[in-house]
Amino acid sequence: MKVKYNGISLPQVHTQQWTQQLIYDPSGTDGVYMRHELAVATLLHVDQLADVEGDTLGKKLAFMRQQLLQPRKTLTLEIGSFQYRIGPHQDVHAGPKPQEVVVREIFGDQAVRILFRIEFALPVCDSPYSSYEGKFLFHRWSVNETIGEDHRVHRSIAGRLRLSQGWDSPHLWRHVVFPPLEYGFARRRMVFRAPEDGLSLEYEVEDEQVSDAAPWPAARLEGSFTIHMDHEALFNATLDVRLVGPPLSSQKVPAKQLLLVRALQVAENRFGGLLKKNLEKNETSFFITSAILSESLGDLAEVNLRSLPWLPARTFVKQLRNGSGNSGNRCNCETTTRCSPPFRLCTDTTLKGESGVLPC
Repeated sequence: MKVKYNGISLPQVHTQQWTQQLIYDPSGTDGVYMRHELAVATLLHVDQLADVEGDTLGKKLAFMRQQLLQPRKTLTLEIGSFQYRIGPHQDVHAGPKPQEVVVREIFGDQAVRILFRIEFALPVCDSPYSSYEGKFLFHRWSVNETIGEDHRVHRSIAGRLRLSQGWDSPHLWRHVVFPPLEYGFARRRMVFRAPEDGLSLEYEVEDEQVSDAAPWPAARLEGSFTIHMDHEALFNATLDVRLVGPPLSSQKVPAKQLLLVRALQVAENRFGGLLKKNLEKNETSFFITSAILSESLGDLAEVNLRSLPWLPARTFVKQLRNGSGNSGNRCNCETTTRCSPPFRLCTDTTLKGESGVLPC
């Protein structure tokens, strides 16, 4: 067998050892790559080192040692007519990795006997994780769930993605390991780690079960909705929505602008739609009469929506059709003059016997 590494040829070597070890994934389930440890010995005459830099055997030997101990260079093995090349793009463990050069004997200034040991790692061709054109060796993860006294589920997902090459940052492959968010859950925390060798991406994701999940890009949703009526049948409804999100979004639109749109959508979905065509069809929908939109300054993007009062949509449509007037503190449902808040309960035959909330 002949060995050539980083431009240094070792002809007619004697194989001392060739160990081939199957390496499994962290779970010990599947073999992902084969680790080879090759040790060869050879006798080199000064005439065979004509192409090696140096005018003496000692200088040639020093140059050979420098070249043979550089990692991640091309290794060529010739066995008969078979030739196999192993370069840094084929090695899946940041190799090939030379281990040692041992000078066993020196014969004056004419010859030297050396031992060369090197390690390299090759993928297992039928690995179940062979995907993305061989960029990954394996992806394993675990899921832990904790259920508290309030019966809410706290879920923690931890895993590791093993890359075959370390040329690019492992963080570029976050989208591959990113777990989907289950309906009814909010993502509370994400941690990504790239170890020193650059060959793997470790991650931890924590999800929490919530009653109302925040719409993207908001990270947290808070708010309240209150309806009250006093002894004079004065009707009011108040909606407060607070959305908090990251300072920047993945879109070209500023994060606060998106949060304001989401706050309005939350209000619209809560009351069944604010479009005019829905007002005449949906008795349970509401019509907003005033609103306050505000944003907070700080590290995070925060917007607040406060609206009051809210008027039932069916009553508002009847108000526009039939009109209402102001007659002191009493309702006058037969007039066609529109009046302003406050709103009072009005029962009149002009509304076909139905009760409604009209301005007085």
